[in-house]
Amino acid sequence: MPSAVLRTDSETGAVYAALEPEIRRALPRTETHISREGDTVTITVEAADTSSLRASVNSLLECLTVTQRISSVAKE
Repeated sequence: MPSAVLRTDSETGAVYAALEPEIRRALPRTETHISREGDTVTITVEAADTSSLRASVNSLLECLTVTQRISSVAKE
């Protein structure tokens, strides 16, 4: 089963709050978990095939990027 692990230590509170509801949604052929330990958020994705893995990781990376950009702008 293909899998990927994403970690970030940037804007962890905002990242966790934004991504946790998305990760709780059931997606076909994927299983995703999120955890927060200290200043690090870890996202683990397991998928039935590489196409599902790619789609899930791309979606999460887009959400992660948007969350970090919004948080950065909000600090200005």
